[in-house]
Amino acid sequence: MNEPPRDPSFLSYATPERGRLPTGVQAFLGAVFTLVLIVGVVIVAGFLMAGANGKGMVKVILAVTGAIILMISLSIAIPLKQDPRRRGWAIGIYIGLGLGCLFWGYCGLLMLANPI
Repeated sequence: MNEPPRDPSFLSYATPERGRLPTGVQAFLGAVFTLVLIVGVVIVAGFLMAGANGKGMVKVILAVTGAIILMISLSIAIPLKQDPRRRGWAIGIYIGLGLGCLFWGYCGLLMLANPI
């Protein structure tokens, strides 16, 4: 009953920042995770393309796996971008997706130019 009067301008609605990674670390980890995922898919697609008989099948495998990876990555990154606490993860996913697509395109051009 003898509580001191509270200042009405002090409201503690904010959640504590315990256990939250800094944005730069989130971006780095998101980029590494996405890049490893895409490189793994590129390697698997490369083995699939090595067994394909003809360039038409190679193009289909590249297009389908690329579209699937793009849809999954964007469906994860877009909601993360909305939350300021998780924006670093979205940045990292976008960076990893960009670097992975560069790698994907380079390997795809090599496979189309020099079929096994």
